[in-house]
Amino acid sequence: MAKRDPRKDKLHIIIYARFSKEDQNQFSIDDQVALCKDWLDFNGLQAIEIVTESDEAISGEVLSRPGIDRVREMVRAGGCDLLITEEASRLFRDPAEPYKLAGECVDSDCRLICINDPVDTDQPGWERDLSRAADDHAASNEKTSFRVKRGALGRWRAGYAMSALVPGYKRRPIDPERHAETGRGPFRDEKNESWAPIIVGLYERVARGDPDWGIAAFLTASNFPRPCNANGREWTPKGFKSLVQNPAFKGLQQFRVTQNQKHYGSGKRRPVRSESDEIWTRPAPDLAFVSPELWQQANDAISKKDLARRHPKGRQSPLFRIPRDRRGPINGHFHCAVCRGRMIGQGRQAGGYRC
Repeated sequence: MAKRDPRKDKLHIIIYARFSKEDQNQFSIDDQVALCKDWLDFNGLQAIEIVTESDEAISGEVLSRPGIDRVREMVRAGGCDLLITEEASRLFRDPAEPYKLAGECVDSDCRLICINDPVDTDQPGWERDLSRAADDHAASNEKTSFRVKRGALGRWRAGYAMSALVPGYKRRPIDPERHAETGRGPFRDEKNESWAPIIVGLYERVARGDPDWGIAAFLTASNFPRPCNANGREWTPKGFKSLVQNPAFKGLQQFRVTQNQKHYGSGKRRPVRSESDEIWTRPAPDLAFVSPELWQQANDAISKKDLARRHPKGRQSPLFRIPRDRRGPINGHFHCAVCRGRMIGQGRQAGGYRC
């Protein structure tokens, strides 16, 4: 490998910055870049060009991000003399990934500096320094995760609202004066009594076994609010069944029904259903709209009508991890006359097959 000329006066420099969540300091990127530029000035390093790359509101656990991917491409292309960042955890949260990127930098004759760790690939023992810094950041992340969970459990036990607002309820701040100043909680949920007749009517219709389309039309005609993450204002059978299955309507709240599980291949997190002993529950009789008996009757009617619920799901399903466009009975039997590749279904809406 050709060694970088230590007498080179001006360098091609990449500054990388990142923060994880939208509710974090929006000026964090500017602050990180300013820190890097101050370090360059203090150490007398001059640049022909400074390229700033960043990833905003993206977790460092995600291995492929627009900003860091561009950094990799520039390093591999060999046109970069120095990559500088605040600390190794800005690059990646996974302890092994900063080491891989540092190796690519060294192979491409690019110096990597993590200011706060400190790590400098031009100094002997940088491998040890980077490994120690990555382990320290990983330990800090575990402690932060524990503190976040501990705080959430405390708010849950105090009766504060924890999840998205369920249709039929309203949310009020515990401290109205503080809320007026900051716009933040904590909050408590309470019944919106104006929707009580609609909710009771919903459960009665479901318990009787009324047609799904009629129940959905009833909610839409009543202008009953849809969940905050729903698309459109019209209710669907799937939407009202999910609503009916919420135990809050019988006076029992649940939290952490699903948890995010890390996929180590991509660094992204996927929602998975929690085990029954991991779900947080608390009685909330003041939030009940219907009796436990009516709630159970309605849910039994859904289970009886929904034949799909009788089939194995998740890993037990024979279709597990088979894309929807490859589940057709004749998929894999057609081959393209041009490329000889196997043809698959063209989606549920378009129809046809493609290679």
